[in-house]
Amino acid sequence: MIRLGKSFSFRLLLIAMLGLSAAFMAMQATAMDYTVPLSRVIFLPMSMYGAAMAAFVSLFVGTDFSDGFIRNKLLVARNRNILVVSQIMASCIACLIVYTVVTVFTAGIGRFFFENNVDMTTLLRLYGIGIGMCLATGCLFCVITLLCGNKTRAIVWCMALAFGNAVSRHAYQWKAGAAGV
Repeated sequence: MIRLGKSFSFRLLLIAMLGLSAAFMAMQATAMDYTVPLSRVIFLPMSMYGAAMAAFVSLFVGTDFSDGFIRNKLLVARNRNILVVSQIMASCIACLIVYTVVTVFTAGIGRFFFENNVDMTTLLRLYGIGIGMCLATGCLFCVITLLCGNKTRAIVWCMALAFGNAVSRHAYQWKAGAAGV
C-alpha cells in the first residue's frame, strides 16, 4: 500500500481520470441544448476505466516482474501464494481507490451543474456493482500480467482485452438498438 502511494503511475492515473471526468462533465453541460440529468453523468468517466486500469495494472505489476524483483521472490519464496495474493490485493485496492475518487468527484461536482434525478438507493446499488467490477478488473489484469512475465507483453494483452471488451459492448448495444430491443 505504501508503494502504491509512492507510485508515479498511480498519481498520473488518478489525475488523468479526474481530468477526464471534468472534461466529460464540461462537454455534457455545454454541448446539450436540454438539461442533462445527473444519472447520465455520474458514471460517464467509467467508459474509459477499463483501458486506464489495464495500462496502470500492467505497468505497476509488470515493472516489478521486468526488473526481476518478483521473479527472484518467486524463486526463493517459501510461499509463493503470498506474493501473488499481495500483488492482486494491491491491484484491486488501486482500482477501488480510482473508482471511488472519480465517482465521488463526478457526483459531487455534478450536483451543482446537472438536474439531480438520482435517488440514494439507486446510486448505492450502482456503486456496489461498480465495486464488484473494480475488484474483477484488478484481479484479471494482475493475473494476466503475472502470467505474461514481461511488461511489454502484459501491456499489449491487457490493453487488447480492455479495448476488445469496450468494442464488443458497444457493438452489442448498437445491434440491440438497431433491432428495436
